[in-house]
Amino acid sequence: MDAHGSFRTQFDQVMDAAASGTDLVCIQSCEYASLSAAQELLDPLEAAGIPVIFFGRSIAPSHEKLVRFLSDHPDCLYVNHDVEDIGRVQGTSIGEYLCAHYTDCDLNGDGIISFVCFQGDPYDPDAVHRSRFACDLANQVLEEAGYPALQWYDGSDCCALADPQCMWSAAFARDTLNDLLKVYSPASGNMIELIICGCDDMANGCINALFHIDLNTDVPGSLCIPVFGVDGTDLARELIQKKRMTGTVIRSPEHMVRSLTAAISFVLDAVPFDPQTERVEDACVFPLYEYLGNR
Repeated sequence: MDAHGSFRTQFDQVMDAAASGTDLVCIQSCEYASLSAAQELLDPLEAAGIPVIFFGRSIAPSHEKLVRFLSDHPDCLYVNHDVEDIGRVQGTSIGEYLCAHYTDCDLNGDGIISFVCFQGDPYDPDAVHRSRFACDLANQVLEEAGYPALQWYDGSDCCALADPQCMWSAAFARDTLNDLLKVYSPASGNMIELIICGCDDMANGCINALFHIDLNTDVPGSLCIPVFGVDGTDLARELIQKKRMTGTVIRSPEHMVRSLTAAISFVLDAVPFDPQTERVEDACVFPLYEYLGNR
């Protein structure tokens, strides 16, 4: 059933499901990070003795509050992407790539990698946390290898750029990077040497901006700024193969389908989870991710 973004419609659908005697209800809540909304949806199902799986969207403002909520409702599971895990995979891959290619990436030879980050939605806590974890893990890998931490492109304290329209858009990333490259480019000697993006669409936009100043082209031996994304889209795979993009974290709909199906099988038939594909912790089921790209 599709609530078309309306919580009241979704609540009515839940009431119909509770009255129908269904065995299990899976809910992608219309209300983002709202425990009160999750509780309202859960109440009639819990009263009817129907187990519930919340999936695909955060229902709590923090992991601690989510765990507390789930512990109060033992017939409830939560299946979603773990932003910390995604950030760890992305950040670790960035750090390892830089360690392997540090001299090539340090374009101005100052011993520090200057970077910019496009996180996406400024009001999405998942996007904020994922970007933070990516940067923190990249720095951890670098520092353990004896390299300095990443430096924000203008020398100020690190802060992520976000699309004010909350569109995660390639066009925003392209236009914003175009403006930055007018000042921070190889010609200036004070350039952006690494780009971290919260989705592959923004990474593609950044690559388009770089291409227009003859960077990240398909010409063998041409200068290439490392660009990392998230999602594992078909376009990202193509760009990685052409070496115009460095890497991405595969976070596909198939991951969510697989983990949700595993949760349904666990609830209905007690089929155990596969630790090779899911991480289960405190009634939370998280798909496992992999890095795709150059190393």
